[in-house]
Amino acid sequence: MTTTEERLLDITTHPRHLCSHAIWTAWRRLLEANAALFLTNPRGNLSVDGNAMAEIFRGYLQSRLRGAVLDIGCGPQPKPSYLRGYPDELITGIDPLIMELGSPNRIPAIAERLPFVGESFTTAIAATSLDHLLNINAALAEVYRVLVPGGRFVCWVRYWPGSPIYDPFGAVNAPDPHHLYHLDTWFEWLAVQAGFRLSHSFTYSTPKPGTFLTHAKP
Repeated sequence: MTTTEERLLDITTHPRHLCSHAIWTAWRRLLEANAALFLTNPRGNLSVDGNAMAEIFRGYLQSRLRGAVLDIGCGPQPKPSYLRGYPDELITGIDPLIMELGSPNRIPAIAERLPFVGESFTTAIAATSLDHLLNINAALAEVYRVLVPGGRFVCWVRYWPGSPIYDPFGAVNAPDPHHLYHLDTWFEWLAVQAGFRLSHSFTYSTPKPGTFLTHAKP
């Protein structure tokens, strides 16, 4: 997959066009906290074998994966269990927490600055990673850019009713020690504003509540 090196991750410089300095500082602090959590309790916090929620998402993905796949927030594990069985050569993962560098298909990057040329992927996935972004609107624009026409953006999210729309230039209002914000159904409106069309949604309540969304790029 062709990358543009100038868009690779640099977590030492505040990206002023994406968020306030306070949000940037809080995001970096949460990044460190989540890295420690992933190492100490991978089954409870990563899509690894034994994670029941990841298995449910894998079932949802089976009929929706096509061609080159971009996994946004792929995590530090070698391969998320929800992509088990899909050809490795068709998967590219990006995450600011890539802990095992050297793999050509796992790149340290953020969704707001995807290091790929336009129309590079047929499918994009965001599995429980959208509530860790610096700037949701910028990330949605980037996902739209790198998908081919007719491509799909498949999301696994959890909605917290009443959660306010996240403002990356506002005050830090983190709802817990591991998220800058929580999502609610306003995310679907933002996706439509970015140009996507919601083609399918599935909401479940057990073992934990969540929603799977499939967005199409016209």
